[in-house]
Amino acid sequence: MRLPLPTIGAGPSSRVGAFKLPLLAFAIFSITALFLSPHQQHRLYALLLPSPTVPSGWFNDAGYLRLNYSDPWSTTYETRAEAMEGYACDEETVTDGGAVLCQSKIRLYRAMRDNSAAQLRVSQAALDGKVGAEGDADAAILEASYAETKRLRGKRVLYLGDSVDRIPFDELAAALPTSTLMVHEPISGDPLDPKDNRANDHTTRFVGVRLVDSPSFSPPTNITLRGTVRPDEFRMDFLFTYGVYDSPAHDEPPSDFLERVDLLGPLLGEDTHYDLIVLNAGLWDLMKFYRNNEKTDVTHGVLADWLDAYINRFILVVERLRVTYGSRIPIAIRLTHDTTHTYPEHKAQFIPLRSEHMRQAQRELARRLNLRILPFADRMRGQAAPYLRGDGYHPSLTADTVLMEMVLRMVAET
Repeated sequence: MRLPLPTIGAGPSSRVGAFKLPLLAFAIFSITALFLSPHQQHRLYALLLPSPTVPSGWFNDAGYLRLNYSDPWSTTYETRAEAMEGYACDEETVTDGGAVLCQSKIRLYRAMRDNSAAQLRVSQAALDGKVGAEGDADAAILEASYAETKRLRGKRVLYLGDSVDRIPFDELAAALPTSTLMVHEPISGDPLDPKDNRANDHTTRFVGVRLVDSPSFSPPTNITLRGTVRPDEFRMDFLFTYGVYDSPAHDEPPSDFLERVDLLGPLLGEDTHYDLIVLNAGLWDLMKFYRNNEKTDVTHGVLADWLDAYINRFILVVERLRVTYGSRIPIAIRLTHDTTHTYPEHKAQFIPLRSEHMRQAQRELARRLNLRILPFADRMRGQAAPYLRGDGYHPSLTADTVLMEMVLRMVAET
């Protein structure tokens, strides 16, 4: 008679063995981490330790963006409670009809601004020898704003984009009075005065700000490009890039995406770690696809072979970024938004159908490459025309504020 096989995991010894294996794995992991640099340890622990942050309502597709054009900081993203499973809600309100609404506000961006402004007032009061009720109020602001922004501290973002992204980047630096903005010429790496007209062109930019929880902090110091970020500092590096293809529309070399990424190497060194990479490439590529064959009837959208070429080239860009900065660093792709170009020569290139074709390709890339999606374009769809500036393709200040809030929340949730 054949004896029945023992059930795996049924006996006490197998339960003990199952308990020992995780302990052994953790011991090996811990010992290995001891021999790594802090930079490498950060990457190693990030592989295994889950983030406790609940995803923000800003990334829910079942909500409605209420842009406040007179006060961008009052803009909210509203989502019904039944669609909020698995998402964090800033504030819940109940309508007259009994529906529960989740209101997500410009929270992180505002808290960074408040923290920086309070730092400036505290520093100035110390220089003037003034203390009192105003100092107590600023201490309370520092504590409250720190609670909101503490998950941004010690993190660094690499933002690869064009002028659509550079403008909100500069607005971020301007909104933080204690921040440090550095501008470099992309080819030579030479520093530029941010007030120089050349600094507003296709340059490489770095902004850093300290986020503190009390008035007892040392004066801010200039940021350093190389090495790790200070534990109390938030950093964002911006590299101006065109599309993923070479863009012959400009004489400024190099216009190739990968060649411009390589320019960061001499500035940053080899030990630069990023917590998130945000990648935007779409509008310049629409111009490229149009110029390649001007006889094509572009009212029918982007041709399939062009979309295939865009996807293949984009894959090379992501692979290069992962080889350079680490395969485990999250990469987010910002979806291309609809435009209403006022220049007649551009109207055919940027019709909504072509923008939608680019978004479909970008969503396919996100699926293939395990990229995160920054759905800024989805938040802007259906909004009134004022979400764009007068040129018809750069977002307005209100829309820029929404974009930066979404980026900051993605960083905090990383």
